[in-house]
Parts: sequence; structure tokens; C-alpha cells
Amino acid sequence: MNEYTPEMLVKLELCKGCNKFYYFDTELKTCINCRERRIKPKDVVLCSKNGCKFKRSKENIYCGKHQLCLFEDEVKFENKKVCLNLIRGCRSKLELDYKFSRCEECLEKDREKDRNRRGKVKEENTSIALDSKCCSSCCKEFPLEQFIGERHTAITKTCKKCREIGKICDNKRDKEHRNEVARKNDAKPENKAVKSKWKEENYEKVAKIWMDSRERQLENLGTEEYLKKQAENAKKWRENNPEKQEIVNENKKHSKKLQYNIYSRNAGVKNLEFTISYDDYVAIVEKSCYYCGILQEKGFNGIDRKDQTKGYILENCVSCCKLCNYMKGSTSNEVFIKRAEHILTFQNKISGNLYSECFANHKSACYSSYKSRALKKQLDFLITNEDYDKIINNNCYLCGKTNDDKHKNGIDRIDNSKGYFINNVKSCCGECNYMKNDYELDDIINKLLLIYKNHKDDDTENEYYNYDKTNTLKNSIIYTNNVPENTSGTIEEISNENTVTKQQVYREKMIKEYGIDYVREKQKEKMRRLRSENKNIVKNENKKTNDEIKEAARLRKQKQRETLKEKYGDEEYKKIRAKEIAENRRKKKGEP
Repeated sequence: MNEYTPEMLVKLELCKGCNKFYYFDTELKTCINCRERRIKPKDVVLCSKNGCKFKRSKENIYCGKHQLCLFEDEVKFENKKVCLNLIRGCRSKLELDYKFSRCEECLEKDREKDRNRRGKVKEENTSIALDSKCCSSCCKEFPLEQFIGERHTAITKTCKKCREIGKICDNKRDKEHRNEVARKNDAKPENKAVKSKWKEENYEKVAKIWMDSRERQLENLGTEEYLKKQAENAKKWRENNPEKQEIVNENKKHSKKLQYNIYSRNAGVKNLEFTISYDDYVAIVEKSCYYCGILQEKGFNGIDRKDQTKGYILENCVSCCKLCNYMKGSTSNEVFIKRAEHILTFQNKISGNLYSECFANHKSACYSSYKSRALKKQLDFLITNEDYDKIINNNCYLCGKTNDDKHKNGIDRIDNSKGYFINNVKSCCGECNYMKNDYELDDIINKLLLIYKNHKDDDTENEYYNYDKTNTLKNSIIYTNNVPENTSGTIEEISNENTVTKQQVYREKMIKEYGIDYVREKQKEKMRRLRSENKNIVKNENKKTNDEIKEAARLRKQKQRETLKEKYGDEEYKKIRAKEIAENRRKKKGEP
């Protein structure tokens, strides 16, 4: 300035670089110092924070704004993580497997603030009217009208305003992303354990939830579509869970209540009297088998009617195991016990009496029938027609029944796991073949021994059997297979394959001319007439026809459909039913 003349001082101008006054004798408007400083190369180091354009400090690699990054680097070096409230002054160091983003101290502070906020609102609600309720979200008191849901069936926990706000928030959410996150969270073992524990502790609520769901489906789909959908779902579940389905089936077999209902329904189908109560049923089946004296592993047996002409009345029902019930069939108890003694005597297992009159007459099936049956069951069939004729001409290998003009033995596989081989088949009468079925021969003999031992001191001779045994064959039932009513001839002719072929041709002709239903009805009529003359096997003539059974089932299902919607629409019923389901579940798990 001292070097400037008065004229120069008048013309001083502000430097655009340093904002100082200078005299410029040229067009340049910056001082010499600013021009020299601009020419020097720039060597500026930026802050290490990503995206930051500020100059780093002299002390470290971050600018003054990002000094917190030094603490983050220190925590990462220690293989830990920082609390989310780092920017609010928290300096906690958290483990990597810590499941929250904030430390316990910060969380507790947040909880305390929330409790104080909610407590303050609740304190303001000093008077609680009977027609009002406190919202669980905003904690404010509103009339009950604000808590009625859209379906007008239940009271909600949140007020109408909070629900509207929730709807707006839900619409803004990315549902696909939300569902994906929810699926991942649900798949975590700890979340599964928590959810499972809650379900077990609140199973009454769980049952109520799925009953409400069924009610909605009935309203939306209709009864028919709902039942169809449920049937498809049940079928898929059975196919995908065969092991669980086996457990379900076993549980059904072990349920006395269910077995009692089965007996009751079957009695209705057979038009039989059923007067025993559930308590009577339990008292009977928990006893040892009336015939063999055993009690099945599941803890109870079944029921057998001693006199097949009577229904399920208390004095006619006895405890009976599965094998005895099957072997006895529709014969009386006296016939069954005598058959056991007869077979054991013939097999030289005991020294008893023979009762040949207890074994009804049968006409065996032809060779081609056995062969076609073996093919259907995918069994090997390696015996010829000559072998077959030779075998059936022998006496029954179990009871010794001989062939005559009214009876012809068939063949039986000794080992039912194998096919029809010469060394695996023997001559067998119809009654013994039915009794043996698919069981092992040793099991049958052992069971008959138990029956004989349990009844050897019984006086089975009674008025029912005081008749001339020489006339037994006359009154014995005759079962025929593929033999028309007007077919006549000797046993030798019937057993001849050519004659059988003629009979089959005749039957096919009748079917073609009159229809299969007519031929079957004529055969059934003949069988009913023959059975009526037999004293050993009792045929239930009052049994409902197939059409009657189908009609009864249709009416029963129709009634179930009518009550289904009404049942799930009754809130009181759902509460009671949910409580029963939860109670039964606790009993199964052995909980108090």
C-alpha cells in the first residue's frame, strides 16, 4: 500500500481469490500470490468413508464428521459388532451371534420408555365404562362399537382407527418379500420350538381356529365342494404319510368306542337286534376269549354271537378273539367246539370224538377256476388237470371228510406264501379251507388245542344234536360253483373238464339271453333254499340288500351334510368341542 500513489489508491480493486484490495494494471483480477498458489499441484487426501468427499484429518484416515468409523473398525477387528445406537452414544460391543441389533441396555431403555408411554395413557383412562374397551395398540379408551370386526362376529383387540392405519401399512408392504421372510423365520428351529410350545399350551385356541376356518370354507365353497376338497386333502395326506396312516389305523383297532360303533352299524346293516350298551360291551370284550381263553395284546377281544339266529343281546354275546371269530364264522358255538375236537382227533393230537356231521357238504370249484384265481392273485400255478383230479379224490387232510355224490373236496395250499405246487397242495373240504384261510397250519392246530382244552369238560350234547346222524348228509348244505340250476349228472361227470366246459357255455348262454343279474339272482335263490335245510350254517335272511344299504348310507350322509354347516356355525358348540379336543390331547400325552 505504501508503494501505491494516490491515483493508484483510488483505483484499488478486490482480489477474487483472497478478497484483498490490490491495484491491477492489467485485465487480471487476482493478485500474484493467488496466481502462484493456483499453479502449485494439489495433493489432497480424502476421507476413507465410502462416498465422503471431505479431506481427511491430520490425526487419522477419517474426516471430522466420520470419527465414529474408528470405533467401528476397532470392533470389527475384535470380530464383534456395534450396537445400532452407536450414533446416539452407545459404545457396546456385541457378539456376532447376538440375535438383536441393539444391546440389552438400549433395549431395556426402549422398553422402559414404551412402558412409561403406555402407562401414562392408561392412567389418563381413569374411568372404565362397561360399554368401552382399551385399544391394545394406542392404549386409548373407546366405545365397544369401535372394536367390532368386519364380519360382525367377534370383538377385536384394536380400535377402528388403528385397524385402518394397519390396512394402509399392509397395502404398502411388499407381500412377496414379507412372505419370504416369514417362511425363513418359521423354518428356524428356535421359532418352530416356540410355536410348537404355544400350540401345546393353547390347543383349545388352535382347535377353535381351524373350526372357524372350516366354517368360512363351508360358506365360500358350499357343502358339496367343501366335502370334496376335504376328501382330496385326506387322500393326499394318506399317500404322503403311509407310516402315520398305519398308526391311525392301529389306533382305530385299539379304540373300544370305535369298535363298539362298528358293531352297532353292522347290526343295523344285518337287521339284527342290538341292545347291549357301551358299558356292557366293555365288560364283555375285556374278558378272556370264550372259546380259547386268551386276551389279545391290545387288551380286549371282539364279540361273538353264540346263537347266530339272535342279535346282539347281552345273554347271546361272548368275548371272542380275532382268529376264533373268523374260524367260527356263522356256525353255532356247539358246532365250532365240536369241529375243534373232531380235527384234533383226526390229526391224532388228542383222543376224542369225531363229529363228521358238523362239516357241511360243498361242491369244489373246477380246475380252470383255481387257475384263473391263481393268475388274479399272481401266484404260480404248476399243477396239471390230471394232478388236480388226483388230489381232490383224496380225503380232506384236516378233518378226513370223504367225497360222495353230494360232496367234493377242493385243494388247499399248505403254505399260503407259496403258489400251487404239487408238494404244497392237499385235498381239503370247504369248511376246513374256510377255517384255515391264510393262517399257518401250526397256528390253526394250536388254536384248536386251546379251544378243546377250554371246553373239554363242557356238555355240548343237547337237543339240537339229538338226531339221526345217518341223515346228516341229507340235511347238509351244498355249495356249487358255476353249476346252473337245471344241471344234472354224477360227480364224475361234473368233475370232468369237458362237462364243466359245457356248463360254462350254458351259463354264458343264459347270461347273454337273460343278463348276469338274472343268473346271479337264480343262483342266490337256490343257495338260500339249500341253506334253509342246513343245521350247521345259519344264513341271515333279514340282511339288507345292497340297494337298501346304499340308500341308508345316502340318508346318513345327507343328514351329516345338513348338520355340518349348522354345527360349525354354532359358537357355543365350537367352544365346547375345542375344549374337548384339547382335553383329549392332554390325556393322550399323559399331562394332568
